[in-house]
Amino acid sequence: MLHCMSPLLTQSGQPAGTRRLGNRFPYMRQYYFHVVDGVEIFDSLGARLPNDDAAREYAERVANDYRKAKKADAPTKAIRVTNDQGSILFRVPIRRPA
Repeated sequence: MLHCMSPLLTQSGQPAGTRRLGNRFPYMRQYYFHVVDGVEIFDSLGARLPNDDAAREYAERVANDYRKAKKADAPTKAIRVTNDQGSILFRVPIRRPA
């Protein structure tokens, strides 16, 4: 089973794309990264990220890691990204190596 990576962090340990406000972080949204390949592997943990751009970058890293783990015979087609209310935001394809 694919386990999503931890949120992207800067060298200081702060989530990427955020700026520190005293000892608190600005509001971060919950995103889920589901693996789609005919059947769907649901991500029940998700990740808290600052915005859709950060979620897309995260999904691209998950897709790349999944592709590497499954090699060229992986039938997986995409990572489907949803928000905390289940709305589909976008899909990131998992491309097989050329």
